[in-house]
Amino acid sequence: MQGRGRAALISDPQGAELALLHAADGDPEDRQPRIGDWIWNEIWTNVPQQTAAFYTSLGSYSSIKVGDAYEILTTENRWRAGIRAIFKDPYKVRWVLAVRVNDPVRILDKVEKLGGRVLLRPDAPPSRGDTALIVDPDGALLMLQRWSFDDTEEAQ
Repeated sequence: MQGRGRAALISDPQGAELALLHAADGDPEDRQPRIGDWIWNEIWTNVPQQTAAFYTSLGSYSSIKVGDAYEILTTENRWRAGIRAIFKDPYKVRWVLAVRVNDPVRILDKVEKLGGRVLLRPDAPPSRGDTALIVDPDGALLMLQRWSFDDTEEAQ
């Protein structure tokens, strides 16, 4: 990738595709995501134990189990990505990214006007009012998430 670095597109054993990047300028510093930034990455899988084993080996991650259907991959004591157990077609085995927004509800009309669809509204369980799940016209899933950090975290 000219000017960006070297990249490789891989598939994990379940078929989820992921681009690995060795950035020419190095990795960005760890900081709290601002509004409009990518806030989270999650892989949805129907075989969460196998997925966790693959990614912990691939990236030297540690895994923290959070309930029956979720794990968090960590490095350097920071959360890096989630593994969500999903057994329903057609959503299993894929990476789903999240963007930090002020208010996910305000964006939903625009999603539909641009040809996307709303799959989960923030007021529908299990969202608790802070997350919407949308699909773009090409079928990519995206979470819109309101997330607050305390003042010291926000300044970083």
